[in-house]
Amino acid sequence: MNDMGDFAKGFKTMSVEELFYRGDGDGDKNNIEGKYDKDGNPIGDTNKEPADGGAADGGGDKGGDAVTADPDSIGEGGTDNNVVSGFNGKSFLEKMAARGIIDSIDNLDIMVDDKPVDLSTITKEDDLLDIVEGLIKDKADELLKDKVDTGSMSDFMKKMIEVDKAGGNVGQLLSQYQSIQAPLDSLDMSNKNDQLAVIQHYYKMLGMPEDEIKDNMEMMIGKGDEFIESKANKFHDILKKEMDNLIEEEKKKSEKRRQKLVEQMKVYKKGLKTSISSGFQLTDTMIGKAVDFVTKPIDNQGHTAIDKAYSEAIKNPDMAADLALFLMNKDEFLKQKTNKAKMEVNKKTITLLSGNKGGKQNKTNIDNDTIEANFLDLSGSKSV
Repeated sequence: MNDMGDFAKGFKTMSVEELFYRGDGDGDKNNIEGKYDKDGNPIGDTNKEPADGGAADGGGDKGGDAVTADPDSIGEGGTDNNVVSGFNGKSFLEKMAARGIIDSIDNLDIMVDDKPVDLSTITKEDDLLDIVEGLIKDKADELLKDKVDTGSMSDFMKKMIEVDKAGGNVGQLLSQYQSIQAPLDSLDMSNKNDQLAVIQHYYKMLGMPEDEIKDNMEMMIGKGDEFIESKANKFHDILKKEMDNLIEEEKKKSEKRRQKLVEQMKVYKKGLKTSISSGFQLTDTMIGKAVDFVTKPIDNQGHTAIDKAYSEAIKNPDMAADLALFLMNKDEFLKQKTNKAKMEVNKKTITLLSGNKGGKQNKTNIDNDTIEANFLDLSGSKSV
């Protein structure tokens, strides 16, 4: 995972299961728009709080600590750096490690084209998610080998491992986590600025326009500290609950997909066995081995022996040439191979004849040239 420049990483080998399942297109579900209103009430809930923001519940203190802070610069030190995760890969990974979500990155080496890369220079979100997803998958692999003490893991890491083991889309969940929950993880819920940051983030997740967010934040500040704290805690719980729901939904979808794949695999294996039996003269044992070669997983990712053979073949120029021609035009490939075999037999026969009859050497050279010319003609014209 760490050696991104490895030649083999350039080829994405799909397992048989991946060929059956290509995703459900639900990767953009990163906010709670349409599910809650600005007061934290589920849409359609008849037990909503008063439209005035709940002043009767202790929110009527419009004096006191009310400030004229700019809602667009909320956060520790008057900035918004706790709401948005930022574009410094190393800083974000360090925060995740500090929260116990991933292991320490002190000894983490990322290689690109066999050269080390400074984590702080990683600015693309997809690259960062690839790294985190790889770390979680590594953890899951170690867990399967009984090398990891799950008691030392964060709840989020445990959930990600469960999703990965179930065949779920960890990458999608990490993207959703970064959007929904990660901006909250480093906030201190006893700090007023951080409470305001939670509220602002909640409004963003509602899909609220920036000018409307600003107006609501100004109103919120005018309600006083107790009201701000109450709303911040409520919104924080809603966002965390939504992230937990997304994880559970992915686990359930993964289980449904797994059951569906089991049924699909039964049909696929039956068809494969029939095709092998009718196309080749093999014993039952060999037919079983051929079916296993295509369908039986050999690793935790569900890859099979044929997946591994394909990966090795495309890295070998000679084997890749055969594979490419076979997949491009099976009939022409088989004809070329048959012609080549005939050519080799003809060469041996002519050589034997020329050895017995001394006057045939020139004829041998002509026949060899003709044979070579016919073999190299890939147009499908007449061959020997």
